[in-house]
Amino acid sequence: MKARFNLGALADLADIGAYIAVDNPTAAADLVEAIEQVATLIGQFPKMGQGTNKQHFRKFPVGKYLLVYEITHNEVVIHYVRHSARQ
Repeated sequence: MKARFNLGALADLADIGAYIAVDNPTAAADLVEAIEQVATLIGQFPKMGQGTNKQHFRKFPVGKYLLVYEITHNEVVIHYVRHSARQ
């Protein structure tokens, strides 16, 4: 399966990267890259994340962040990238 970020998740990712880049641009780039790599892995293994109370939705941690995604019939849609404290 292919994983894709919806517009909201792309905005989350941009906001997170911009916020961290103020203090450490290298760390920001590394985190964004790690999140993108995990998204690719989730596309290959969609059920690797923990289930949620919403049917077809799962979550997977990347550092202090969670990728919240939905498994559809032909793709994985990442809906949110949130700080894990905001679950």
